[in-house]
Amino acid sequence: MRRLRAWVPDTSLGRVRLVATGISVLGLAGQTTSIGGATGSPAWDHAGRIALLTLGAIVLSTYGRDRAWPWEPVVTPLLCVAAGSAMDGPVPVVGLTIAMLLVQSLYGSRRGWAVRSAGAILAVPAALWLSPSPAQDISFDAPGALSVIPQITLTTVIARMIYHALTTQQFLTARDAVLASAGAALLAASDGAAVHRAARDAAAELIALSPGTVVLLCAPDAGGVLVIGCVGPATDLTGQVLPERVLTEPATVLEGFADWHVEQLSGGRHRMIGHPRRVPPGMISAFRSLTRGVELSEATRRSHDELDRRANHDHLTQLPNRAKFFAELAVAVGRGPDGTIALLNIDLDDFKQVNDTFGHAAGDELLVRVAERLGRRPRGGRPVRRRRVRADARRRARAGRGGAGRNGSGYAAQRAAAARHGHGHGRRQHRRGRPRARRQRGGADPARATSIVQGVTSPEQVESLRRTRAVAAQGPYISPPVPVDRIASVIAA
Repeated sequence: MRRLRAWVPDTSLGRVRLVATGISVLGLAGQTTSIGGATGSPAWDHAGRIALLTLGAIVLSTYGRDRAWPWEPVVTPLLCVAAGSAMDGPVPVVGLTIAMLLVQSLYGSRRGWAVRSAGAILAVPAALWLSPSPAQDISFDAPGALSVIPQITLTTVIARMIYHALTTQQFLTARDAVLASAGAALLAASDGAAVHRAARDAAAELIALSPGTVVLLCAPDAGGVLVIGCVGPATDLTGQVLPERVLTEPATVLEGFADWHVEQLSGGRHRMIGHPRRVPPGMISAFRSLTRGVELSEATRRSHDELDRRANHDHLTQLPNRAKFFAELAVAVGRGPDGTIALLNIDLDDFKQVNDTFGHAAGDELLVRVAERLGRRPRGGRPVRRRRVRADARRRARAGRGGAGRNGSGYAAQRAAAARHGHGHGRRQHRRGRPRARRQRGGADPARATSIVQGVTSPEQVESLRRTRAVAAQGPYISPPVPVDRIASVIAA
């Protein structure tokens, strides 16, 4: 039983073809009893049997090839005439014609079906006219012979309508399967390249369902219309610039495709679907659904990337935060062999002095510039995994005023310079920053912090610093009311 099921096709059209082939072969085998002695010529009878067997072979081979032979519209009517003329009555001739049309209506194009049907219908009166049998008591133009033509025509039309309905159902089923698979791939895509790769694969599968169809994705260009993507037989068009009239008169620009469907997309782009004869309506809706899926997937990826950036990066410096740093560190340590991972700790000495002297806006500007320098790719070409600097620097800046890095002659000199240039808190800070003979452990020379500020906040960037201070003044803290020009003069000093 399992072996018999293996021979049964999976599709509805395949099963209908199998049943039609079996009925046709049984009908042709039964017609062999109608040949024999009616013509009075053994040679004529042998020719009729050979023609009948040849018709059976054509039916079986057509089912095996899953398509009609190109010479069938010419050969099949001639064989029907040869076999029908050797039969002993008009009824077997009509049965022979119906058996052949029942199978041939389930294969080939519409034009080929029309030619085969017309030839088979004309074979009925031709066989009656050529038959030497006295049993053929009606002529080809008699009302009895002509009355069967409408019934034969109705039979072949009904068979063709069944074929059209089954092929449409099969196409829609395959199309929906491709779109469902493409939707799953688009949702699982991790980046934009994966989204475009899944879209290209789905487009190629859709094109395979309708051979001869070509799809172009065009974008506006200075010289006309640029083909940025192509799927189908005209793949050599990718990268070419076509004239603008291709959007209105594509058949005059692109030869070989008589029918085109042009649809405008977002961003000024256009999608063009062409076919040598007629664009299937199912292909238009399929690519429309695929385009919407790609746009939705791209929007989802952008939203996901934005949420991931906000959750794993500092909003000021845009450097990875503590959680992302340790997560990537664990991955790097687990992936690389021993001795291939290096960890560099960078500290900003006396960062609180920058905030106290020049304000929090200058400190923020300093952190941003340092983050930009850390973000530059090194000479080796591999990116540096960074942890944010803002949180640790701010934590040290909010530490006690007697902490490390706040003492020394350099610090007192800097406070005195700030007082001379009009800083409101210079005297108080000068009194607190008494010089000591020995710097605390972990302290740093404040001159280095001053040089950093001079390097990243030059007088030419006063306007940028003013805007930064204006934004920072609206935050959860209030910067000291120090004019920007005064800060610039301190830096220049």
